[in-house]
Amino acid sequence: MNNPKITIGMPVYNGEKYLNTALKSLLTQTYTNFELIISDNDSSDKTSSICKEYAEIDNRIKYIKQKNNIGALKNFEFVLKKSSCDYFMWAACDDIWDNTFIENCMNVFSLNKNLGYVFCNIHNININYKKYREIPSFVKYSGEPSFKKIARYLYDAEFNGKANLFYGLYKKQNLIHQVKYFSNTWGSDMNFNLLTLCLNETFIIDKILFKKMNPNDVDYFTYKDDIFLRNKLQIKEFKPYYIESLKCTFKTKFFPLVFVIMTYRFIELLLIKLYLKYKNK
Repeated sequence: MNNPKITIGMPVYNGEKYLNTALKSLLTQTYTNFELIISDNDSSDKTSSICKEYAEIDNRIKYIKQKNNIGALKNFEFVLKKSSCDYFMWAACDDIWDNTFIENCMNVFSLNKNLGYVFCNIHNININYKKYREIPSFVKYSGEPSFKKIARYLYDAEFNGKANLFYGLYKKQNLIHQVKYFSNTWGSDMNFNLLTLCLNETFIIDKILFKKMNPNDVDYFTYKDDIFLRNKLQIKEFKPYYIESLKCTFKTKFFPLVFVIMTYRFIELLLIKLYLKYKNK
């Protein structure tokens, strides 16, 4: 396709089990002016043959197979660097998009030229494509960067699905600056989203247009937002997450807020772990 406006970047590794469904979900979008760049991270299953088959029948697909496995992080960076479009989104090989997902996002962008990011509400599906959890609404993350919005995000529990904001549609010129803050630490996707909220005016469509797959056979999930469950993390996981949150926001005006809330949460977690340790003795 000539002059597509959007790049969909799909990094994939051994995705044959769900790849067909994901590709059909993207290629049947009502908004059609996009390119789909698939970077196959040297898969050893049928991923290559599936991608080549789709690429032969749809010229919007650019399929690239890496000669060696470059790691997940580099593969996500790779598809972004290959994009030459104004807008960009990452796509996992096992997720499902409503066929109006991109159209809805682009309609929102057309109404507000200041936006840097658009997404929607979502729910989780299991490996049988069955809904098992509706993620709490992301609408609270709409708007210009503000201390209130950042505080909400920082104190929202990690298990509430806020990592999934990563899969929204970005204005690419705003996204390039953020990629250098990619890391392999636990929670890096949540810190990436944190930076998105710090740097961009954002909008969340109040519709469920995206289904995120959990690779486990889960039938039901519930949550109770109490202090113990909210902090059901290991210190070894939270520490690098905490440090990276400070690094990625250091040059923003929200750094003092991030420092205060994340330090508070780190201390809170330490105290809870100590309490539970001595309580169980």
